[in-house]
Amino acid sequence: MSQNIASQSFIKGYHRFKSDTTFEAVVLFKNNFYCLESNSQVLVINTSKNQVDYSYKDNSKEVKLESLYLVNDSLIGVSRFNTYYLEPKNHKWIFLKERRKAYPGYPIFEDDEYFITSTCSGEWGGTIYFLNKKTKKIYKSACTCAVNVIKENNKYNVTASLAHMSGFTNIFEVENPMLLVRHHEDINRKKIGYVGDNESRSKKGTNQIIDSVGVETLASFKYNSKIYYLVEKHGAVYLDYINNKKLTVVDDLTNLNIQGNYPVNRYCSGKSIYTYKNDKNTGFVLIGDGLLTFYSFDWRHK
Repeated sequence: MSQNIASQSFIKGYHRFKSDTTFEAVVLFKNNFYCLESNSQVLVINTSKNQVDYSYKDNSKEVKLESLYLVNDSLIGVSRFNTYYLEPKNHKWIFLKERRKAYPGYPIFEDDEYFITSTCSGEWGGTIYFLNKKTKKIYKSACTCAVNVIKENNKYNVTASLAHMSGFTNIFEVENPMLLVRHHEDINRKKIGYVGDNESRSKKGTNQIIDSVGVETLASFKYNSKIYYLVEKHGAVYLDYINNKKLTVVDDLTNLNIQGNYPVNRYCSGKSIYTYKNDKNTGFVLIGDGLLTFYSFDWRHK
């Protein structure tokens, strides 16, 4: 079922499906959406027809995938202990490496200079890491918890948010990642006594833009030289932008039921994908070139 929804700023499309479970992450890969369900099964949606490909079968449940992301032209899946890549021809997840041998956290952004990842320990903190591709040195900053990174005017605009208590949002810039504190692997291997012990507490080298309590940011994206934010305030969802150092409402999206306490964002082929889940609805929003397309899966408990 599809319909167009009027908007004062953006064109929107809406597609509705049914699901037996919620989604953990969605990635756009080779003109298909790969949707990881909470049972570790991958569901594929054909982008040209906006239909589920029920013929698709792989070994995602066997390797117990927990998340998906894109690196260059490869679809990567991770389980609790291992990292895999998808062999598209045979639809098979192939072992790549152990997770402990990979860079810390999950990838969230990449350009010619830096490969950026993040970790999150919830209310106990989070960290964003900048791996310098040339020197292989890693720099880090406190970031609870990274939602998205957008590069603007040679600066990295970082959105961090957490749905703890009333929720909060922190938006800051990093102009030169080498001014952040260094991440040392030997220190990272120290014995962890409590949750969050391995998260950074330093904000050195960052410039804070927004620090708001009572607002959870679900996603951020750039359009026409302006950054927009999907935010949740008191159970309602809005499209905001920053005006006079405050988040200002552009559009009310509450009726779409796209709020989620654990937002997952992926950057794929020049577009952003926000994956969400709540008590009644799960799905994702495809964001790019001023077009917001909503894929909603009304899910039922078994």
